[in-house]
Amino acid sequence: MKLNKFRILNYKAITDSGECDLLTDKITILAGQNESGKTSILEALRDFDVDQEISPEAKPDGKDNANPEIICEFSIEKSDIEEIENDTEDKVEIPKEVKDAIVKDKTVVIKKSFPSNKYSLDENIIGTWEQSLSNQLEPKVEGEETAEQPKPESKNIAELQEKLADRLMRIVPY
Repeated sequence: MKLNKFRILNYKAITDSGECDLLTDKITILAGQNESGKTSILEALRDFDVDQEISPEAKPDGKDNANPEIICEFSIEKSDIEEIENDTEDKVEIPKEVKDAIVKDKTVVIKKSFPSNKYSLDENIIGTWEQSLSNQLEPKVEGEETAEQPKPESKNIAELQEKLADRLMRIVPY
């Protein structure tokens, strides 16, 4: 996986960095005036790392209800998904529809938020995941009386997608 772009929200003095695209030529320059947030951007990207928590000092001053969020888009190859599926130590079951959507888009968006410091996937992938679980439920047979099937629990979906996002982060080369 390779970082394509990022967005930083409510991190120190950064209210919203907007989407910051990284060029594909392996050279990135971060330039700006003194006190313009260059170091904060680098600290936020550091805090996005697996072994880092978003520091409480990253919370913006004077904004009690604003929590830092770091959102990164990565390019992803089918081999990255296969690596996760073949990992016997930390098995993550990825529904076929979710895997197909990620491979088709060739990107995955992962967000890390304060104070939970947990990773989550973007809403499109979560929606695909929920739909795939709904489709796995046994359909009603016409004319038969059956109890209504329970909807997949969003808590379980959240746990599964958090585990996948966390596992994806572990294959990011630094």
